[in-house]
Amino acid sequence: MSIAEYFENAKGRGILSTANSDGEVDAAVYGKPKIIDENTIAFIMRDRRTHANVQSNPHAAYLFMEHEGGGYKGIRLYLTKVHEEQDTERLYALRRPDHNAIAETREERGPLFLVLFNIDAVRPITPRGGNPLEQGDAATHEGNAVAAFRGRGSGSSTERLIVERRAEKEDEDQKDKRF
Repeated sequence: MSIAEYFENAKGRGILSTANSDGEVDAAVYGKPKIIDENTIAFIMRDRRTHANVQSNPHAAYLFMEHEGGGYKGIRLYLTKVHEEQDTERLYALRRPDHNAIAETREERGPLFLVLFNIDAVRPITPRGGNPLEQGDAATHEGNAVAAFRGRGSGSSTERLIVERRAEKEDEDQKDKRF
C-alpha cells in the first residue's frame, strides 16, 4: 500500500513533534499530511512554535494513530524539512475547502506556511503493531528506498540514513534473539 492510499483510507489523529536548536521539544495535533509524492509530505502551519522549531532544526516526527480496530495501530514518520512556501497558490489548493471559506483577512490570521518534509523512515507505532503500509510480502517504505539505494550503488543522504537505520534495527533484533 502506498503512503497516499494509507492516508486516504485511514481514520485517526496525528501528532507532529519538533524540537528547536536547543533541544526544547514540542508536540502539536495535526491532521493528515498533504501527500506531495511517495517520499514527500507537507503540513500547512501557522507561525507558531512548530513552525519556529523547524526553522532552526529541520527534523521532525509525525505519529498517526488509527481510531478503528482497537489496540495501537498506525505509523510513525521520521521527517526532514526540505522546502517551505508562504501563502502560495499551491498552499491554498492543498488547504481544506472549509478553511479557505473562512472570512478572515491575512492580517487577522497571519501568514500560512506550506512546509514540505522528506520521509526518512516509516515505522509502526509499536514493534508488534505491524507496518500498515505492508501488504503480504510487499516491502516496507524503508525497504523500497533501501532496495533502490542498493540497486543504484549510490544514493541520497536520506537513502544512506535509511540503510544505516535498517542495519541498526537488524542488529537490535539479533541482540533480542540472543537474550
